[in-house]
Amino acid sequence: MIPLLDALGGLPPGLVSGDLLPTARIVSGELTAAVTWPLLAWSASGASSLTARSPIWKLQPGNADGPNGRVRLQLGTLLRWTLEARDGAGWRALETKW
Repeated sequence: MIPLLDALGGLPPGLVSGDLLPTARIVSGELTAAVTWPLLAWSASGASSLTARSPIWKLQPGNADGPNGRVRLQLGTLLRWTLEARDGAGWRALETKW
């Protein structure tokens, strides 16, 4: 399913199948996958700046490693991804710019 979404441009900005496939799971009609903090933050910002895959990205202010992240997609509804970061209290949704 993830490669099909990728081919159709249905993944969050900047993310590709290889980012999600290793940890993707479908449970109770919801697709979830773990994503590293740099990719999660970059995707939430619209993936329009320097790629989080670049070694230079981590050197820029504000781009240090952060909490673990995940993406969620409720299946059977509109294609609306939720990007979340784990903090001490659990998961919190990130504001997206797309």
